[in-house]
Amino acid sequence: MIIAAINIFGLFLVALMVPFLSFLLPVYKIKKMRTMNIKSRLVANFLAMAAIGIFDISLLLAYIGVFLVIEILYYYFEKFKPTMAIFDRIFISTSIITALALVFSLIVVKDSAVIMEANKNLYTEVLKMDPKQTEEVFKYISNNSLFIMFIYSFMCNYFTYFNLNSKTYGIWGVSYKWTLIYIVTFFSTKFMGSENFYLNNLLNISKLMYMIFGIKVIYSMFGKKFSIKGLTKILAVLTAAMFPTAVFIIGAVKSFDVIKINIEKK
Repeated sequence: MIIAAINIFGLFLVALMVPFLSFLLPVYKIKKMRTMNIKSRLVANFLAMAAIGIFDISLLLAYIGVFLVIEILYYYFEKFKPTMAIFDRIFISTSIITALALVFSLIVVKDSAVIMEANKNLYTEVLKMDPKQTEEVFKYISNNSLFIMFIYSFMCNYFTYFNLNSKTYGIWGVSYKWTLIYIVTFFSTKFMGSENFYLNNLLNISKLMYMIFGIKVIYSMFGKKFSIKGLTKILAVLTAAMFPTAVFIIGAVKSFDVIKINIEKK
């Protein structure tokens, strides 16, 4: 129990220092908790959360709002929604975490303008960045903060599910219902303008959803052609980088199960 709690705390610190590796924490917890009884799980979680809370109470809120949500929803989907498409589970978890992060930033975080200005000074004075470039970077972050939150939580969710369910990756699916978000936000931006913070971010989020699924579809198509998995992954990502709109359309159309993958190996 104590070792598990120490590992959880350590992996949380790793997630803070190297965000790309955040998925290691929920993957470890889900795998480890399966081998422990209920009492041991509760004690390990309590000790880990107590250590994080003593370290910084705001970090405890982040731990609960991101990693505990991923873990709880993973168990929920596995037990009560076993037939739900994996990408739907990922998108639902990601959306909930993003919503919680937004609420946290609006209610809990104070003096955001002061914090932003301090970060600008750090970039210009310490890192010697050009003031104009710094202004552009922070303007982009400010205008797309919701989208950036979604990307972070999506990466954490995606790699968690991939590590725990990689054997079924070829049959991961997604619901066509997510296209409603894109349709509504797309036409709303046409009437209300693309300057609206929430509409602009939701439009980017809905595009990303089907681009990611489109990459998976292309990966499966290349997988029928090439036997080297690493090569098919690279080709799928490169295709998305070169033709993002086409990949988005492929993902959206495939969500309706219109595209049939039928490429024979030569």
